[in-house]
Amino acid sequence: MAIKTRMVSFVWGFSEATFFFFVPDIWLSRIVLENKKEAYINIAFTALGALLGGVTLYVLALSHFEHIQGLLDLIPGISNTIIDKTGEQVQRLGILEALFTGIASGVPYKIYASWAGSLGVPFGTFLFSSVIIRTLRFTIITGLTHIASIILKDRLSLKKILLLHTACWVFFYIFYFYNFGL
Repeated sequence: MAIKTRMVSFVWGFSEATFFFFVPDIWLSRIVLENKKEAYINIAFTALGALLGGVTLYVLALSHFEHIQGLLDLIPGISNTIIDKTGEQVQRLGILEALFTGIASGVPYKIYASWAGSLGVPFGTFLFSSVIIRTLRFTIITGLTHIASIILKDRLSLKKILLLHTACWVFFYIFYFYNFGL
């Protein structure tokens, strides 16, 4: 079971870092409700998948940014306006600080990875920044869900906590797509 869970984590991390639009935090926060240790192990697999996806877009954007930009624009919640603003942000702040602000802003990592390649951000800087920020993001969401589950476990059954988890993510995406569009 652990191998399948870790494979899903890796694939989801890669997919979301490229062209899938549901964050792997959904999966990680679900795992932590039933198996805390496995959830924290899965952060590493998710981050590795995300890094491979980010490196893929970085490399492709070195010479094919216009094509990548066109594909990104087709993803729900992403528009050319968001893509352009993210490029300006990366140029103004640098990749590490831009990625850090992206944690709370809702701008997908895939856009930052593409701009890093297009703008010629040194590969080592991009990779270092990605490792820190992706791992931080996955750890924050998993950790907050872990804390919430500790608080709720005496009040709600696991079944109700899982239902609440699902409802929270549904509401998150309703809010996200309402604000960023489909």
